[in-house]
Amino acid sequence: MKHWLHSFRLRTLPLAMSSIITGSALAVFHHAFRWSVITSESAIEA
Repeated sequence: MKHWLHSFRLRTLPLAMSSIITGSALAVFHHAFRWSVITSESAIEA
């Protein structure tokens, strides 16, 4: 269990999430945010 929890890399997870939130906020600000980017179907369509 300890190795499994360590694999989450809890030290870097907040940094990764903050970059996703910042990028999403910029996309919303520029009216370019698309939910399809987050869904799996966007990888097939793009």
